[in-house]
Amino acid sequence: MSFLRLGVLWALPLVLTPLLIHWIHRHRHPTMPWAAMMFLRQANRVGSGPNRLRRWLILITRMLVLAMLLVAFARPLSSGAFGWAAGQFSPDATRTLVILDRSPSMQRQVGVGTTRLEAARREFVSAMETLGVGEVILIDSVSAEPIRLERPAALVDAAITGPADSTANLPELIQATIDVLREDPPAVADVWICSDLQQLDWQPDSPRWELLAKRLSELSAELQIHLIDFGRERGANASLELVDTSVVPTEQGRGVALSMKVTRDAGIADTLPVRVKLGDVTSIVDVDLDAEGEVSFEQVVNLADRSVQSTGQVSIPADVNVADDQWYFVTGGSSGRSAALVMAERSDAVEVAVEVAQGRWVDASEASEASDADGLAAVLASSVSLIWQGPLPTGSDAEVIERFLRDGGSALFFPSPGSATTSSFLGIRWGEWTRDVDLTLQFNDIEFPLDRFVEVQGDLIRAVAVNGQETMIGSKRIGKGVAWFCGADVSDPNGDFVRHGVVLCDLIAAMLDAGQQDHAADGSLIAGQALPPAVERERASIRPVSGRADPGQAMAEFGHHAGVYELKEDSDPGQEPAGRRFLAINRSPLESRSPALTQDDLNRIFAGVSFDRISLSSDASNSAGQLVRDIWTPVWILMIGGMLVEACLSLPHRMGRSQ
Repeated sequence: MSFLRLGVLWALPLVLTPLLIHWIHRHRHPTMPWAAMMFLRQANRVGSGPNRLRRWLILITRMLVLAMLLVAFARPLSSGAFGWAAGQFSPDATRTLVILDRSPSMQRQVGVGTTRLEAARREFVSAMETLGVGEVILIDSVSAEPIRLERPAALVDAAITGPADSTANLPELIQATIDVLREDPPAVADVWICSDLQQLDWQPDSPRWELLAKRLSELSAELQIHLIDFGRERGANASLELVDTSVVPTEQGRGVALSMKVTRDAGIADTLPVRVKLGDVTSIVDVDLDAEGEVSFEQVVNLADRSVQSTGQVSIPADVNVADDQWYFVTGGSSGRSAALVMAERSDAVEVAVEVAQGRWVDASEASEASDADGLAAVLASSVSLIWQGPLPTGSDAEVIERFLRDGGSALFFPSPGSATTSSFLGIRWGEWTRDVDLTLQFNDIEFPLDRFVEVQGDLIRAVAVNGQETMIGSKRIGKGVAWFCGADVSDPNGDFVRHGVVLCDLIAAMLDAGQQDHAADGSLIAGQALPPAVERERASIRPVSGRADPGQAMAEFGHHAGVYELKEDSDPGQEPAGRRFLAINRSPLESRSPALTQDDLNRIFAGVSFDRISLSSDASNSAGQLVRDIWTPVWILMIGGMLVEACLSLPHRMGRSQ
């Protein structure tokens, strides 16, 4: 037990007041020997034993009643889950911060209709209201920025603390907490971490934790960290993941093959219905689950028009965690695989190869020829990849392209037979042309002939080499993006490399895939990761089509909520509109497979930092105030009961009838 008003307990010596009054009363009159009175007192001693006991009971009862009165004024708290921190709490000297994990795993139910996130919010608000806390600083896993709340009850506002589909980054949230405490150091900092302690969110092996623990220990404020733990929940869960989508031939023409994986806990039925929706067509597939708890299967759905994008969703019946029961996808069309072409000499082979790789291209050569860096940047902003043929970029073009690569784009560079080869880009340069050769090389297990090439010189990862020495195809990672360099001639339609164009198509497909590195295996985006430049540019015109989140919240926190979104694409004057384009966003598939932190992990993460781990009961839906509970009502009842006992003991005894 701890007390909200600890200073009141300094008055506990007042409990001795009844004893002091009794002592004064006994010594108020002097004792004088008197023979007649001595005779009466000696006669009364026969029945004095019970009377003396009654007087002592009255005295003890009065002292206990006074003690209960002081304890009630001290505001006792039942704080078994929260330790001594409540007793040291001072609203004037303490700054309260709450770190809120809004990841999909926090949507698992811990009771009837109550999720981990809801239970954590409710318990925290109840504790803060009991402690009389005013302002609270919220740092949630979506914004990762401090938000000042005037009162704790504002934490239940779903607009800022509702569920999300992005993975939390606890090292980043802890760093944001440190920044707040460094900016305006308080006397005492009370930090509450509402998280289910999943390893995916905490990244226990990250080297950042050693530095973060050191910074926490160096804070001038007296730091108190409380981890809310949900214990073991009841109920079995199953999760669904769409591993891959591909277009396949069917009897009706073409269809899309959906490769899915279902993972289940013990207690889930052996047969699980999977609902597959593509456009306006919905079908149900019964999947037999094996004893190992994981099964992969494939379902083919007819595709009406491959050239037009279709949206879809696969789902399983709702269970204890609805966040991992569905997966959204987009199939058909170009799926956003757009490439900007900057060609010194036009190549029909490159344009065809982009289309074969299910991509689309836009000619940006004019912007480059006019040295219009802003124009080139605008074209790249709506593309995920760049194909460049000619002398390697220099000046402002090089700066724009390097920034594009670092932001997650991809690029593929080809030399031009009629251009100089002296320029360099990212430490890479073209060598001299080697002509009239008869070579057979291999790329991705595909053999191809080559009659002319230039050596790619510089520090890069070699993919194809001539005679094991001269690099002909290689790649280099720049920031989040990848730059490919190929020394073949793509401008001559009669050249061996163009005529046997399988490798050209495969190389361009690899480049387009690299430009979508923030996508899931099926081509959708992973919630919470950086948006591709093409999507970021069109953000103002994006609207949600389907998903569990409220449309307003989904757009306010775009990229953190799973669903299908429509992208409005502006077409150039004189061109046909590109049509509707869609984008799918999903949770990380690791959310359903991440284990929880162990106590050893927590001790290593918070090395040298004091923290306590608070365990909520398994059924948090039917309880309130598990963190800290005000128990002065029972104290008042005990005090009133003591007063009634004292009154009964003080009543005079009925005189017996004398004989």
